[in-house]
Amino acid sequence: MDLRQTIEKLLATKERNLTWLAKQIGMGPKGLKLALINETLQFGYLVKIAIALDVPPTAILEATPNITQRIKGNNNKQLNNSMMAAEPDVEYKREIDHLREKVQMQAKMIEILENQLKKQHT
Repeated sequence: MDLRQTIEKLLATKERNLTWLAKQIGMGPKGLKLALINETLQFGYLVKIAIALDVPPTAILEATPNITQRIKGNNNKQLNNSMMAAEPDVEYKREIDHLREKVQMQAKMIEILENQLKKQHT
């Protein structure tokens, strides 16, 4: 399976499309499509794709034979173990934490509003 097919399969399991993914990773849909077809995707974007699809980068790499030699930014023509086990970098962890806090605040707001409605109807 090539990189494009791997990503499309993952998108299908999440019921998402390429346009959605491009927006999630900060890339244009046409640029993403071309990078997938030509297999010229930079490793940083591969990590962003993995985060957006909620899969480890290794899941994409393992499903795509020989991709490690074609990923741009891979000077050694082989990903080392630390890159294959790549964790989302600090920026993404902060963003995830920030979004979790926002969700918790929204849940509290909903609870407060529901309680106010109950008081109005009693």
